[in-house]
Parts: sequence; structure tokens; C-alpha cells
Amino acid sequence: MDRFTRFQERNKKRMDAQGEVNKHFIFKGYPSIKIELNTTDSGEDIYSVQAAVVNQQEKDKAYIYTQWEDSLDIGSVWGAKGLHWLIAEEIVVIKDVKWHKYLAYLCNIEVEDTWGYFKGPEKNYVNIKNEYGASLESLQKPVLVLPENVLGFADKIVIKQRPWLVQE
Repeated sequence: MDRFTRFQERNKKRMDAQGEVNKHFIFKGYPSIKIELNTTDSGEDIYSVQAAVVNQQEKDKAYIYTQWEDSLDIGSVWGAKGLHWLIAEEIVVIKDVKWHKYLAYLCNIEVEDTWGYFKGPEKNYVNIKNEYGASLESLQKPVLVLPENVLGFADKIVIKQRPWLVQE
């Protein structure tokens, strides 16, 4: 074995060890928690996974990292410590890593025993020259994302004491 071959083998082992250190750092670090998939009506834990949940305070988005052998289904809802996360997409990491990275939304509404993510129009209040108060309503259409086909076209639901009609 010549020196160049030993050099290549040593660098390969070093790169593999670096990947393992990064993997263990993520799953044994501060944001690591066991998340659970609840799919039964009784709330029994069907499946649990050790993951790292990273989100910014006051934000409704988070990144969830799982080990390579534990993949999450897009559209599934996972919970931990009373919070529920709707998996929106898997983010592909270009570098060869040994984990999955997902974008998830914090569920803020429960419709017919199913957790979902609701983003609706908000009202902004503007004071014009301190004379009159004006209320401006956003033109943004409300969006409700649910993991299952719980609602159908023209169904009526109540969210935050306000009635809504399903149009799409």
C-alpha cells in the first residue's frame, strides 16, 4: 500500500466520522425530542420518532430533522408537548447526510378531531391624523390545510367564533 492510498483511506474515514458526529449532535442536542404520530380516535401513540425540532419563537414554521431510517410522510401530523406539527415538505440537502429535513407548520386549529393549519385574513387598525379610526381588512384569502379529506365542498365550519364556507 503506497502513501497516496493510505492518505485516501484516512480521509474517507475522517469524512465518515464527521458525518456520524454531526448526526449524533443533532439528535442528542438541545432541540431533540420524541415526536409522536396519533392516528386513532382514542389518542393512542401509534408511532414515535426521535427528532430535532427547530423553530423560532413566535413563528408558525419549524424544521424537523429525523434520522435516515425514520422518514415522515408529507401531510402527517406529529405532536410533542401539546404542540402539533403538520409536515409540509421534505427539504433535500445537497450534501450527503444521514438525516431527513422537513418543513412543518404549527397546527393552530382542530376541525372534527383533526389538527390543521389555518391562515386567515387579519384586520389592521390605522389612525389617520388622529381624527378617525379606520379598519382595513386584508384581501388575503383564508387557507385551511388538513392532513385528511375531513371537509368537502360547500361544508360549513366555525373557526374562532366565525363561520366559514369551504369553496375549494
